[in-house]
Order: sequence, then structure tokens, then C-alpha cells
Amino acid sequence: DQTANTTDEKIVTSPAFRSVSPATMLTAGSMYRFRVRACSINECGAYTPDIDLLCGALPEAPSAPYALATSVMEITVGWSYVGKDSGGVPLTKYNVKVSADGGTTYTNAGSTADASVHSFVYSCGAQQTF
Repeated sequence: DQTANTTDEKIVTSPAFRSVSPATMLTAGSMYRFRVRACSINECGAYTPDIDLLCGALPEAPSAPYALATSVMEITVGWSYVGKDSGGVPLTKYNVKVSADGGTTYTNAGSTADASVHSFVYSCGAQQTF
């Protein structure tokens, strides 16, 4: 048993080592410390330096979008965001979707450059670039 004499919590991984299942549920807003070491059939080597990672919550929804400006060729929508801090993880951008069938299906309209932008220009009939 290569984990004898340690107080580390075991993490069970999938056979392909692509995902992990912690022994306890993660808590939003909590800090988790990680380190890794390589093991052979003989013994395990030294651990890497620790890295601290913050487990964040999902951001709350922004306000309902509203029209800032409209023309024959463009619609500019705006919104506000007064949500919580998402467990300390900063917002990075807003994704905007559009529906042409009354809300039955939505397609990607695009994204804002960063989270400080609270408006989006949608060009009618034009190919949107992402």
C-alpha cells in the first residue's frame, strides 16, 4: 500500500484517469489544495508544489435583456448584472442566444469580449462571427 503512513485523502479516478470523484462533495467558495506525485511499482516520488484552487458557484442570471437601440439592420440588447460573486470566481463574459421562432429554439448569437460589457449588437441578416 503506497498510501500508508499518510493523512492524504484518496481520490478515486476512472480507468482512463480523465475524471476524478472526490470522497466528499465540493463546497462552492471553498479553497482546495492539490499536489501530485508519480508512482512506480516500487515506490512513489516526491510531491509537486501545492496549488490552491477556489471552487466557485455558477453565476446568477443577469437581468432580462432590453432593447438599447434598433434599426432596420441591427438590434442592440443590454442587461445588468447584480448577482453574487459566484464563490469568488470572477465572471469572464456573457453568452448571447437568439430565437427566431418565439423561443422554441435558440442559437448562439455570440459572446461579449469580457464581463465588463453589458450590451451586444446583433446584425439582422448578417453572418455572426464568434
